[in-house]
Amino acid sequence: MALRWAISGTGDIVAKAVAPAMLADPGSTLVAVYSRDAARAAECAARFGAPRAYTDFAALLADDEVDAVYVGGEVGRHAPETIAAARAGKHVLCEKPMALDADEGRAMLGACAASGVHLAIAYYRRYYPSVQRLQELVAGGVIGQPLQAAIDMAYWSHPAPDHPHRWRVETGGGGALMDIGSHRLDVACWLLGEPRRVAGFTAHRVHGYAAPDVETLLAEFADGCHLTLRCNWCGGANQDLLTLVGTEGILLVGALEDTTFTLRRRGRPDEVCTVAPPAQNRHLPLIADFAQRLGRGEAPRHDGWAGFQATRLMAGCYRSAAGGLVVEV
Repeated sequence: MALRWAISGTGDIVAKAVAPAMLADPGSTLVAVYSRDAARAAECAARFGAPRAYTDFAALLADDEVDAVYVGGEVGRHAPETIAAARAGKHVLCEKPMALDADEGRAMLGACAASGVHLAIAYYRRYYPSVQRLQELVAGGVIGQPLQAAIDMAYWSHPAPDHPHRWRVETGGGGALMDIGSHRLDVACWLLGEPRRVAGFTAHRVHGYAAPDVETLLAEFADGCHLTLRCNWCGGANQDLLTLVGTEGILLVGALEDTTFTLRRRGRPDEVCTVAPPAQNRHLPLIADFAQRLGRGEAPRHDGWAGFQATRLMAGCYRSAAGGLVVEV
């Protein structure tokens, strides 16, 4: 039987990707939509053929035809809605980043474990062919022992006060690190393992909104590998780079959406690795895999603990920046 979904939230990501993915996946069916705004709930439900629209989250959770909830609203809603859904016996796929801080993330994990339901975080880039190939190469020892990784991202983001995305720079828990950086941190954790400690710097250089517009993170992983991440929302041009340095080689990667990256090894010509592009709807492989695995009685491929690693790093970075300390995570 198809996994019966409810969606909480009616924003861009739901309308453009999440709901269409559920309609496209034969293992999923969308049965309900929740929004605090009655008109938005009704419109979204009608557009995607969901038979019910709710403005009361408790009523949605009492719906016996809902098996799983996609928690897709603002990040400040992730923890309370995930915990409530878990206590109601619903599985949860939560939009990224997981939570505002590590304490919220731990509470989400604990609530799902206590209720015996599954939790995963919507880091859909793990399903990109480029990322899967990188994971195979690193896990297979092609670059030897990982020593260092570097992520460099620059974008311009200054939403107007009345823009629907303004919350991201006011109440989103952080800046570019929480937004675009979280996806790359999640990939780094899949490639390198669990983080151990972190230091960070944040700054308000250009825009003047609540979130920092320049952020730098330095982390050490359990096996000793170092990671640097530099991201900002005020760069003069866009940049998206990932470098992985190991004892036997280096991987040079542009945007994760790219279909090529370079493997460089001492004494050999550079090798260009070619992969397929991501799925047209980049949420579809994530939604389909989650539904198929739960349908077989299995845990998600990448569970809540996997998604929590990026939150540990980001929360540690902000604690470090506030206190001038190296933070154990």
